[in-house]
Amino acid sequence: ATTTTTGRPGVVGFATVCLSSVNNASRIAQSEAVVMLIGAVGVLVSLPLVYILVHRIFHPIRALVDATNRIAGGDLETEVAAHRPDVIGTLARSFNEMVKKVRQQQGELEDANDKLHAANGQLESTNDQLAKANTEAVNS
Repeated sequence: ATTTTTGRPGVVGFATVCLSSVNNASRIAQSEAVVMLIGAVGVLVSLPLVYILVHRIFHPIRALVDATNRIAGGDLETEVAAHRPDVIGTLARSFNEMVKKVRQQQGELEDANDKLHAANGQLESTNDQLAKANTEAVNS
């Protein structure tokens, strides 16, 4: 830049720049190809990651469903692996505690039924003795 007699900067000259549109079109096509390649690589990398993530979430849930079906079928010895620090692990631990309590209650119920069966046997024996005593009393 030069200064004029008034002390202000002035124009010394100008230049004309010409760009070929063919060059621009090839650069745009090259950029599109790079973007498509990056997108394809992103999809190929993300698919296994998504599969692993889905498998990590749904596999324990399927195991809980299978265990629930086995318990519904009467197998109270079923337990679910609960080695996870997340919500699914908490659910599995709660499930195992529930099964443990059901097992304990079933054992207590069986004990109560055994005691009731023994008491019924004693009542039957006492009723038989009473009926025999009544028969003897009537016949004498």
